[in-house]
Amino acid sequence: MTRLMIAATIGIAIGVVAGAALGLHAEPWPTEDTVAAAADAGVDALELQGASNTTGLEPREYLYRVGELARPLPPPPLGCPFGGAIAQRIFCIEAIESGHGRWMWNPVGLWYGNHVEHASGFLGFMPSTARRWGALIGDRASEWAAAASIIRAGAGAAFFGIATGRC
Repeated sequence: MTRLMIAATIGIAIGVVAGAALGLHAEPWPTEDTVAAAADAGVDALELQGASNTTGLEPREYLYRVGELARPLPPPPLGCPFGGAIAQRIFCIEAIESGHGRWMWNPVGLWYGNHVEHASGFLGFMPSTARRWGALIGDRASEWAAAASIIRAGAGAAFFGIATGRC
């Protein structure tokens, strides 16, 4: 908030001088877009309008650039079984685990009791984990549904991407 106020104050001062010199016109009062963006970010609409007028950026773009508002996540690419915030995490996991299906079998296995298991599929499931969560390895929709269940159950750290903070 302090950064926004300082930036807005400096921006308004520079904008007034430059605008007066160039004969430019800026919105004196907050527009509907500015009021909505200010409400989303929890900042003063008048100050945001001043910063927007000064920088020439749209109100939301200004808030994104100064870090007062997070950009919305893009929807998952076509072909993903479902969308939403959890889908963004699963899409990230899929990129790490299999390169979105390019490497669907890990040749390095892990010993489980008396047998070796290899991570496989779009999300790098171990066969025992896939069985436990009802995933059919190699069936993207089934793997995604199981991954969503795992994440919702609070066990998302089973995925490397989540455990390391990358997803």
